[in-house]
Amino acid sequence: MRGSGLDLALSLTVDGVAPPDTLALAWGALMRSRSLVLDEMAARHRAVVASRDTAVARAAGVWLERRQAFAHLLARGLGDDTPEAYRAAIERARAASEEAERALARSSRAFRSGQALARTGLDEVRAALAPGEALVAYTRYRRRTAAPPGTAPAYAALVLRAGAGPRGVALGSAASIDSLVQRWRELASRRLPERVGRELLEKQCRSAGEAVRQRIWDPVATEVEDARRIYVVPDAALHLVNFDALPVGRAEFLIERPAVIHLLTAERDLVPGARSEVLGQGLLAMGDPDFDAAPAAASAAAGHGESQATGGAAPPAVFRGDLSRCGDFGALRWSRLPASAQEVEDVVATWRGRADSRGATGSGTNALTGAGATEAAFKRLAPGRRVIHLATHGFCVAGSCGSLLEGDARTSRGRLGAAPGAGENPLLLSGLALAAANRRGAATPGEEDGVVTAEEVSALDLNGVEWAVLSACETGVGEVRAGEGVFGLRRAFQVAGAGALIMSLWPVDDAATRAWMKHLYEARLERHLSAADAVREASLAALRERRASGASTHPFTWGAFVAAGAER
Repeated sequence: MRGSGLDLALSLTVDGVAPPDTLALAWGALMRSRSLVLDEMAARHRAVVASRDTAVARAAGVWLERRQAFAHLLARGLGDDTPEAYRAAIERARAASEEAERALARSSRAFRSGQALARTGLDEVRAALAPGEALVAYTRYRRRTAAPPGTAPAYAALVLRAGAGPRGVALGSAASIDSLVQRWRELASRRLPERVGRELLEKQCRSAGEAVRQRIWDPVATEVEDARRIYVVPDAALHLVNFDALPVGRAEFLIERPAVIHLLTAERDLVPGARSEVLGQGLLAMGDPDFDAAPAAASAAAGHGESQATGGAAPPAVFRGDLSRCGDFGALRWSRLPASAQEVEDVVATWRGRADSRGATGSGTNALTGAGATEAAFKRLAPGRRVIHLATHGFCVAGSCGSLLEGDARTSRGRLGAAPGAGENPLLLSGLALAAANRRGAATPGEEDGVVTAEEVSALDLNGVEWAVLSACETGVGEVRAGEGVFGLRRAFQVAGAGALIMSLWPVDDAATRAWMKHLYEARLERHLSAADAVREASLAALRERRASGASTHPFTWGAFVAAGAER
């Protein structure tokens, strides 16, 4: 997305070759280059939602129907089709979806023009910073090299304080930093062994985390050391780092330092008007879906508005997501999550018992579990809600599999992550499992299959959603692209118009997540904290409880969830 001219400007200014005042110009250009795909998708979405034109509405309806049909084919897998027949069906569905999208673009072009937010500059961002706040924006760019002459991928951090000029800090080789991040994530997201190997894992994880912190945080720490709130705009692989979980000192973590770290998608999220101020009403909470329900039974149960909780104790080490990175999606089956039903009850009880930060009551609650936690119910009830809470299995297979139907069909059969055309749209490679997901192959054309892809989420109107809590495994990961962020569920909810997202960066335990979410909603609804502050308090509470009991403080146990996006 970024031209070589911007890379050169960044390289010269960050290295101090160009005059300092040119850094503001380079940063402004960088801001305008960020998230161009997101801007286009979100602008198109807003245009459709805001339009009263019947032609636009009709085109949007066709587009939505066709891309849902495409998503259904991908989720179904090969089934009984031959590889050749399935390939042809996928190609037809993809072509139909693309044609509908082109028709919609032609209809809504006038509505998409003149988006003021895309013209936001550094002056507006600086004006939005309050005293005691700082902005740290990372960028992955091509830096000039002297020997041999040329360029190489590198990271830099751009720092801004209220009333001050921008500062640029070179961080070094992108290959080196990406490797360090990958190693730390591998260790931080690893389940703790029962006994043997636990101490070694903790030691290795802390060492890897220190290496990451020294490369991406320590160089800017002196610039922001007295800030009480630090807004961070990640780029590329840094989107997958929970900065709070990086170790500091002998036994502490960044989260235990005074400053609150708040993740943003782009610098312009700071500017008033970045999100709609019109808020939805009430709460939609869904958990412990009956993945084995028949599609027809799940559809019939979708109308029930109250909790259909299931009893029983949670089995040990139940994780909310597919831990296999490249399995046979067609054969994949999800297990029940009993603690997530109790989690829904906790959230609803806190919601009904307390006023939130804007004084709203706990009315308008939909709590759906079991066979009632359906894809149809989610799509029907999510628009217009103020808070959405989804406690279920998540999946993300972006970039993890070879192409379906290419090579050996016997080993690639049924994989979601690499169907023909799927590589063009990574929003089809991540999503959530709801009721009937284990029997998705039995869904008839036009019937919901229980698998909600990020692509389907992005088609919803969630402009009134203040909070979207994705209480599942790896809901914050996906296909990472420099300058564009993460294509997955987080991107989908942003395109749909949701405000702050609470999401996970690695697999999470069912029972532990229930306890973490209880802390989260108490901080939000009882103490009226912002999304970033509430996530911080929930993680700190879990960390303190583990320290008090003498348990491990390995980040896997408390550091998976982050908050990102513009606050309302």
